[in-house]
Amino acid sequence: MIHPSLINTRHVWNIQSANEAGMFCWLKLKGIPNDDSLGLVKVKAVDAKVLFVPGVEFMPSNHRKPVGQSPVCPFVRASFSTATEADMEEAVRRLAAVVREARAEAEEGLACRCRPPC
Repeated sequence: MIHPSLINTRHVWNIQSANEAGMFCWLKLKGIPNDDSLGLVKVKAVDAKVLFVPGVEFMPSNHRKPVGQSPVCPFVRASFSTATEADMEEAVRRLAAVVREARAEAEEGLACRCRPPC
């Protein structure tokens, strides 16, 4: 069964796997800059005190970019095996805020590039 906190924030991500049993849930983050969850999860989510694993960590090596280039993946993996319902709700709330903030920053950057110089 999908946890209600994930359903209520579907405008932020698509649920990629929702099993009746298991320890993980995969989320595809929507509208994140460059479809890259790595920096978002490893920096901004950590700053928000919430941990998810960027999907690129699970990609086979032949799907990664050459050395020196960063791999890109919009997926994150959430573990819920030991989390309480309250913990899950708070983690989802924090991740949604991080995604919204990243979207706003990206839109602001686009707006700045579209304006003529002063």
